[in-house]
Amino acid sequence: MMMRGRGRPPFRADHVGSLLRPQALRQAFRQHGAGEIDDAAYRAVQDRCIREAVAMQEAVGLKVITDGEFRRGSYWGRFVERMHGFAIKPALFKFRDDAGHEVAFTAPYAVEKICRFTFSVSSSFSRICSSSIFSDSSFVSLSRDSCA
Repeated sequence: MMMRGRGRPPFRADHVGSLLRPQALRQAFRQHGAGEIDDAAYRAVQDRCIREAVAMQEAVGLKVITDGEFRRGSYWGRFVERMHGFAIKPALFKFRDDAGHEVAFTAPYAVEKICRFTFSVSSSFSRICSSSIFSDSSFVSLSRDSCA
């Protein structure tokens, strides 16, 4: 690949996805799920880890930064929460952490006809709807009865 001025590639790339979660965040996630820490303590760990992730990205000179998606429990969580017909069960396979230890996790399984009972993006855009061209009716939640 041809490089241009000061070792930069001839394209722009921005990081927009998840960062690897630090051990403290993974531990707090498990503790919160088990009821060992409350919402405020869990939020404090998330906040600290996000501040550290932002600082790291700034330190390496990234122009666009992300919170690492540290408030998300999984990449599929919000999607599955807004759909009817999924059950969350232990996954059939395991990942290995950076030390090589197997890590169990959960996964969504289809158990009924899959249908949407809430628009999957409505809550993500609730802040901008009031100042945008979208009408409130375009983000109306559907009831489970509409899945029939």
